[in-house]
Amino acid sequence: MTQFTLNHAINCDVNTFWAGFFNSAFNDKLYRERLAYPIFNNLSQSETDTEIRRKIQAKPNWINKLPGPVIKMLGTDFNYVEEGIFNKSSNLWKWQQKTSSFADKFYIAGDMRVEQVADGQVNRIIKVTLEAKVFGIGGLLETSFETNIRAEADLTAQYFSDMRV
Repeated sequence: MTQFTLNHAINCDVNTFWAGFFNSAFNDKLYRERLAYPIFNNLSQSETDTEIRRKIQAKPNWINKLPGPVIKMLGTDFNYVEEGIFNKSSNLWKWQQKTSSFADKFYIAGDMRVEQVADGQVNRIIKVTLEAKVFGIGGLLETSFETNIRAEADLTAQYFSDMRV
C-alpha cells in the first residue's frame, strides 16, 4: 500500500476553488483540454444543504505510457469511475475510484481540502491511498499511478490558479 500527501499553492480563494471544482464546464476543459483525457464524463452531481455528491468517469491520457506489464494487465481501454462526497461544513472532499480492470484488487481513494493561507491564495492538500493486490506487479502498479497522480496534481494546481470561473 502506498500513501502520500500533495500540497499546492493555488491563486484563488476557497469559495472560488470549490466553485471551479464542481463546475461541469470548468471540469470539461480541465480534463479534456489541459489533461487531454480521451474520456471524461460527469455522470451525476447532486447537492443538499450539507453536501455535494459527484460521480465522474474518466480515462487518463497517460495510461498507455505506463510500463508494458502494467498496460498488459490493465488493458488499453482502462478507465475509472470516481465517486465523492464534499462535506460543506468541514470543506472536505472524500473520493474513491473504481477501476475498469481489477476493481477488486486495486484500491484508489483519498481526500482533499483547501485552506486559505493569504489573500487570494489557498493551500490544496490531497491525501491519496493506493493499494494494488496483484501478485508480481502490485508495487509497479502503485508506483506508476503515484507518479502520474503527482504530475496531474501539479497541472491541475496551475489550471486552478489560472481559472476564471
